[in-house]
Amino acid sequence: MDKKRSVSVSMVAKKAGVSPATVSRILHGSTGVSEDKRKRVQEALDELGAMPRMRGLDNSSNKNRTIAVLIVSPDGLHTNSADLYRTILAVESILRSKRIDMIFGTIDEEAVLPRAVLAGKVDAVLLAGADYPSRLRSMLEGMPSLWLSSHHEGQSGFTLAGNEDIGRMAGDYLIERGHRHLAYFKIPDSHPVHGTRGEFFAFAASRAGATVEYFRSEPTRLPGGDDVDWEALYEDVLKQVQRLKAMKPRPTGAFVPVGMFVGLIYRALEACGLRPGKDMEVICCEQNRPLIASLQPRPARIQVDTHLVAQCAVEEIMRQMEDPGAKARPIKISVAPQLILGD
Repeated sequence: MDKKRSVSVSMVAKKAGVSPATVSRILHGSTGVSEDKRKRVQEALDELGAMPRMRGLDNSSNKNRTIAVLIVSPDGLHTNSADLYRTILAVESILRSKRIDMIFGTIDEEAVLPRAVLAGKVDAVLLAGADYPSRLRSMLEGMPSLWLSSHHEGQSGFTLAGNEDIGRMAGDYLIERGHRHLAYFKIPDSHPVHGTRGEFFAFAASRAGATVEYFRSEPTRLPGGDDVDWEALYEDVLKQVQRLKAMKPRPTGAFVPVGMFVGLIYRALEACGLRPGKDMEVICCEQNRPLIASLQPRPARIQVDTHLVAQCAVEEIMRQMEDPGAKARPIKISVAPQLILGD
């Protein structure tokens, strides 16, 4: 009888033409791997003469499922998002009720995935935040995954919509309030979410014959730190508001697509002698409720039910985990935003 030899995951992956993470997921009984890849890995195990211990890993029927929740935040901004953390807490609560473990991590400018993901020790990935490099996309190929926002459509097979509706709602609100010259504060300028919200905000304005002027700022990090340089960002916002004040005709209604920045906008408006709610009506997306509550007057704001977003996300990712072909048949769920009037 031939003696079975020790075979590494890397050896099996190379032989089967798949990633080491895919081999690990198959050996640990994870769902969401295509039958073709399973067959190739099994054939590689046979040809390499893998030890029975390695072969037997896929029979672990009592293995706990684990989902990774990753924030892609190369600029550090998403770690300041209150709505995002409320969504993640809701995801954790729902997964706990289903006895599914959750690990949490961030992907910064170095674009490094957590070790558990690279080792194939998670069954699926939920992503939030900014776009990620193509090399990370290839690492997650074949793994059940989805984004918790609508601006990454086509990258992960499934999206939760909302940004288009948010942009339209903000534009329609200011138009209905009688404003015909509008401002859009695109902070940060490079983020695709804000591009989508701005695009549909401008669409709603143009449909009513109104104009939109963009005011762009790009946050930077503190030297040697992970947090945003808020004072430098304020100085940049102040310059944008000074430009706004000098315009003729001057915008009288503004949309701030991310709630964490509305305090900076208020401060800059007041420094330029423009009274929020009087000389400039503001609508924002509610992300930081304590901050919004402290503003006078409180602006109108748009909010999305974060628990509903989490529930939809968990239901879809579990569908992908149970059906390996589900990721190739994407669906799109729209979580409708709600308008809350200001003072």
